[in-house]
Amino acid sequence: MPRRAPMGRKYSATYAILGGMADRERWEIDLRCPQCGLRGHARISQDHPLIESDDGQTVDGLTVGFKVIAHKLSQNSEIHGSSCNVVAKRI
Repeated sequence: MPRRAPMGRKYSATYAILGGMADRERWEIDLRCPQCGLRGHARISQDHPLIESDDGQTVDGLTVGFKVIAHKLSQNSEIHGSSCNVVAKRI
């Protein structure tokens, strides 16, 4: 028997699918600065693909020694080594 909302209406198919899912997907990536060799990781999150949103990926945490450079004209951003200001590579 389908689940019903308190007022007797059925939940929408989208709600039923997302009801047990997290609203954001989260993962970690390993980083290395090609200039100084610093290694670390970044915690990244993104809205779940079934949720309509204009949000891109968000950097939720970084190892000390790295920084996020945000671009004003787009949602893209880069992770740089703080001391050398060189784009970190994903390893």
